[in-house]
Amino acid sequence: MKTRITDEMLAKYFSGNCSDQEKQEVEHWKEISEDNSRIFEEMKALWRNAFITNTYNPDTDASLHKVNSKLGFFNEEKASDSKVIGFHVLRFTLRAAAALLIFCAGYWFFHQYTETTKHQVLCSVSALDEKKIVILPDSTHVWLNKSSSLSYPENFEAKERKVTLEGEAYFEVAKIKGKPFIIEAGNSVTTVLGTHFSVRARKNEGEVIVTVTEGKVQLANKVPAATSAVKLLAGDRGIFKSITGAVEKEKNTDPNFMAWQNGKLDFNNTPIDDVIKTLSDYYGIKIQSKLSANNQITFTTTFENQSLEEIFKIMELTLNVQVEKTNNNYIILPENKK
Repeated sequence: MKTRITDEMLAKYFSGNCSDQEKQEVEHWKEISEDNSRIFEEMKALWRNAFITNTYNPDTDASLHKVNSKLGFFNEEKASDSKVIGFHVLRFTLRAAAALLIFCAGYWFFHQYTETTKHQVLCSVSALDEKKIVILPDSTHVWLNKSSSLSYPENFEAKERKVTLEGEAYFEVAKIKGKPFIIEAGNSVTTVLGTHFSVRARKNEGEVIVTVTEGKVQLANKVPAATSAVKLLAGDRGIFKSITGAVEKEKNTDPNFMAWQNGKLDFNNTPIDDVIKTLSDYYGIKIQSKLSANNQITFTTTFENQSLEEIFKIMELTLNVQVEKTNNNYIILPENKK
């Protein structure tokens, strides 16, 4: 029984897209005669030459002339069925086969190249001195805090949506069934389908904190061999320890974890040291306290988009303290004592 090898089958073989059966047929056809083997190698060389550059601009006339000049000494008068099985199929379609191979090579390369690289085109957004809102290709909304950056592909891959965060951000993830949203921050990885949560991943803090406001989130170590992971629901927060790789889960007790995003500061019998820490973080300044350790002052009030000067004035009036400014630093002192 004669093996019929077509130009289409050779193109599929050289591109790695043929079935196992087709692969066996081509390799069997190549081995049964020297002429078949020579034709195979010529076609193979033609295929490879199409990949010399990334820009596909083939000279089909030159390529056809090259193939014909090298293969032209074969003809039906010299070739017997036992010597060149199936060659008459290629003989009548040689010019078409050569053109098709060049076209297929260029098309395959262009298709593979663009499919491989289009997901490697990364977009990067940095929020330096001001907060930013970013809308991702899947309609996910991201609020970036100051001194934060987000990297994401121009087009998300079919199976997942992956971004990289440095700093702090709040995510409202668009829900897409079967296409998880993944945030890599340091060596931590946060995985969700569609939910609202914040991620804080500042390099100098040695930990990544994920706080969930809606839905369900998984926080885990990015290292494949690690088994530590926690499931977080609304009201939970997960803490990833950068040094040890440990992941912890606890209830969120910080009412101001979203202050940077919504501009609201809420204090309810909050110890003054915690107030100072929150204000320092929110305004990006250094505040020191020279209050006595025995002076257990607490603070109860709510601020919304108010200036630091207004907040300090209210603190002075209600807590019997005074605030002194030195350069860009602030010191909280007992009233009338410097």
